[in-house]
Amino acid sequence: MRSGTPGRIEQSQVGMDGEGHLPPLMIRYLIGMNTRLLQPLRDFADSVRSKFAANVEGEKEAQLSGPCSALLEACGKIILRGVVAKAESRLGDRLGIPDFAILAENALVGYLELKAPGEGA
Repeated sequence: MRSGTPGRIEQSQVGMDGEGHLPPLMIRYLIGMNTRLLQPLRDFADSVRSKFAANVEGEKEAQLSGPCSALLEACGKIILRGVVAKAESRLGDRLGIPDFAILAENALVGYLELKAPGEGA
């Protein structure tokens, strides 16, 4: 790829050779991370599937809360960060209460608002 190509990692970044290739150790690390992400994603899918298949009515959006929180926190462990998904966190003096405030290493990094499958904002 030529310099300036979207998605290209610049040579000046750590570990790049003159051709813009990642070293083998970095490639193995990234492949390993992708592999480690599969289990939390499978757990999330299994949990959501079982909640929606249960023979009892429930609010669709609420069924996503536990699995989403578990997924975010599991991904935090993979990237070696303490991630907490704090439910129903107020926005101070602003309107609204997002479903989750997301904290990494105890610092607020964002909010997550869930929507029922098939519904959207």
